[in-house]
Amino acid sequence: MLLLGYDGTLVPFQTIPILAKPTSQVMRLLEELCAAGNLVTVASGRDKETMRSWFRSIPGIGLVAEFGL
Repeated sequence: MLLLGYDGTLVPFQTIPILAKPTSQVMRLLEELCAAGNLVTVASGRDKETMRSWFRSIPGIGLVAEFGL
């Protein structure tokens, strides 16, 4: 099982939040980790709609959103 922080781990911190969209490299890595049978969860303080829109194409990925609330 992998629990990965989003900002500062998968992508660099950004002063403008929309610029922190996941890169194609990050998406490929997460897809490969999930496809290999790993339980992968990405945790972020971002809203759940944004997280879902970014990661909906990755089957099996878990998301934890709005954790700072």
